Amino acid sequence: MERLSVTTLGGSNPVTTEGEVFRKVKASVFKVSSSTGHGSGFLVDTSGLVLTNHHVVQGSDYLAVKVAAKRKYGAVLVAEDPANDLAVLRVHSEAIQGVEALSLSNDTASAASVSVGERVIAIGSPLATEGIVTSGIVSKVEEGAIYSDVNINPGNSGGPLFDARGEVIGVNTFRLPSPGGPGVSGIVRIHLARPLVGRAKELLATTAVPDSRLLPEASDFRFPPEVLKQLALGATFSPAQYHLEAGRLDVQFFTPVLTAGLEMQAEREAVEANKRRTKKTTTEYKAGQDFYEWRRYAGDYRPVVIVQAIPEMGMTGGSAFAVMMVGPNVPQNFRFKTDFKRMELLRDGVVVEPIHPGRAPQVINEQRGYASFKDVGYYGSYEYPPEAFRPGSKLELRIWEVGRADAKLREIPGTIKDRIWADLRPYFEALQQEVAKPEEVKE
Repeated sequence: MERLSVTTLGGSNPVTTEGEVFRKVKASVFKVSSSTGHGSGFLVDTSGLVLTNHHVVQGSDYLAVKVAAKRKYGAVLVAEDPANDLAVLRVHSEAIQGVEALSLSNDTASAASVSVGERVIAIGSPLATEGIVTSGIVSKVEEGAIYSDVNINPGNSGGPLFDARGEVIGVNTFRLPSPGGPGVSGIVRIHLARPLVGRAKELLATTAVPDSRLLPEASDFRFPPEVLKQLALGATFSPAQYHLEAGRLDVQFFTPVLTAGLEMQAEREAVEANKRRTKKTTTEYKAGQDFYEWRRYAGDYRPVVIVQAIPEMGMTGGSAFAVMMVGPNVPQNFRFKTDFKRMELLRDGVVVEPIHPGRAPQVINEQRGYASFKDVGYYGSYEYPPEAFRPGSKLELRIWEVGRADAKLREIPGTIKDRIWADLRPYFEALQQEVAKPEEVKE
């Protein structure tokens, strides 16, 4: 097994090989977004080819690659290998100008480029983070997969696994969880991706060239938990106050303040229940005691307005007839009434481009007495910039359902707009303070 060296770079602090590899390759590892969520990917050719997992981009009509801070670009699918869970995307060559393609190891089906016990390094965008590096050792090598104790979480999918030399030996793909331990990470070996990358290069001439314009991104601002705590403690929140009906779809608006408020409200109700049970006027637990400052980095309180469109459920015709004829004590089947397709937010008639247009399946399989809920419905979850909700303009929401050419058009009531704007006030106040800061004098 190769022993990791310890060197000193520009100072007295020791830097391990993991750090050296990270600095060498980090610019070539990207965040990949689709309508169902996000994963990771990495540059395999300077023409703009990005390798990722197939399940990250499967069935999505929205694909984007964030190559650096404030630099997110549209992408197109060039080639895919569903059996091996691999896909190759393309971004405009200008998007990756100056970025080097990663070096792929000389891995073959019969001769693996790594051995059990060797140190490996993973880079990706797990959960609500970006550019996270973790390391571990190779636990087992099979013909098509590497098993490792390297930490892989949702969002790491599609990211590269490196050996100690900084060469890509696999694509981080899956995790085998264990209720009694951390589980094991699974990585698709890189030799399975080579033919797909070669095919993608051949298809470049006939593949659409993606747009080179920048796509909107959320602000780096994070609501301080203490600010959210004080706002949440001082008001009562109800999702109904942020709710809009749109035919067979229920539309719900979410702000960071509403999210924190509902959390705090649940804690307050639990505290009151504890007082009633113990017949005490006080309790040890204080609502909001877990609003630590580190929570601003967890991704829950980004300054975005989330608009969700969720299909309603209804009783099937056969079940409704049986209930009418026999009574309620008969089997009743409930299904989604429709599926969400897409939405548009219009400000004075002009479409506002979303930060992320999400569309994902909602699987339900429940039995509640005589009622059976078994179906898969598609819901929408779009993220919009706070600036779209500035007062003084008419806001409308246009929503399409699957199978219908016409769209439902609903004006967003002033009560909802006012609540959203009030929730976002700390964000805009922080921006004003930032603008008001005097510029630093450069020597």
